[in-house]
Amino acid sequence: MTNGAPVECKSALNSDLRRNRTMRVRSKLHTVGRIFCEKGLRGVGSVTAEKIGMWYRRTGNSVRLDGCLFELQGLSEDISSQLLRGEYERSERVSARMFLDQSLPVIELGSCIGVVSCITNRMLQHPDRHVVLEANTNIIGTLRRNAARNRSRFTIINAALGYDASPFFVSSHLIASGTHAQGTPISVPKKTLRQVADEFQFDRFTLVCDIEGSVVELVDREGDFIAERCPWIIMETHEKLLGNAPIQAMTQRLAKLGFQLTNRAWDTSVFRGSPCKPDGT
Repeated sequence: MTNGAPVECKSALNSDLRRNRTMRVRSKLHTVGRIFCEKGLRGVGSVTAEKIGMWYRRTGNSVRLDGCLFELQGLSEDISSQLLRGEYERSERVSARMFLDQSLPVIELGSCIGVVSCITNRMLQHPDRHVVLEANTNIIGTLRRNAARNRSRFTIINAALGYDASPFFVSSHLIASGTHAQGTPISVPKKTLRQVADEFQFDRFTLVCDIEGSVVELVDREGDFIAERCPWIIMETHEKLLGNAPIQAMTQRLAKLGFQLTNRAWDTSVFRGSPCKPDGT
């Protein structure tokens, strides 16, 4: 009996493994069948391609996106899923690939964990001429680590775009913090776009914005300066947060300043400045 015990244990273990494998296969087949019934063969193919893409992008506890590597540790499940599916900030990434003037410096307002920042920095002829503002102190560490692992050369400023002493609100959702967001108020330094440009001596630069609703105030307060210094704007406009009317008014203001809406991808707009001054001369 003693000599036979190990053989019996091994047989039981193999039986459990086969049973678990069979259950997983049945579950997968059930899922495939459900998707086929709901969306047909194209739906099955789409899900399969998505799973392959997620497997390809994942590297341990990191994800590879557009040639850069970003850590997943500490991120919420929905943000990690967006990264693995290649959907995170897709509209900004596509717009940057299509319209970024690689010869110009970049000022980026709202870097978050640095996905757009790192990808943009790789495209620049002068990657050290790239400044990013991020106000959320809770994610500055992640931003710095992502910059380091991708050998990005942009300068990080832990500050918010602002024109008064109003607080910055940190949301429990990573990408929903801002001066117009709901969450825990924190005190962070405030900077204007002009202050940043003058500090780094950028006479002309591309403006990249993802500042959760502060774009309207930015254009209202510094529209003339933007028209003077920025040939290109890549801006996430956040209609869902602000509503259509304020964004339409902002777009009309930019048009009066000489900007033309060149491209619209999802919720990201690309504006090209006029070679003329805002007064038409």
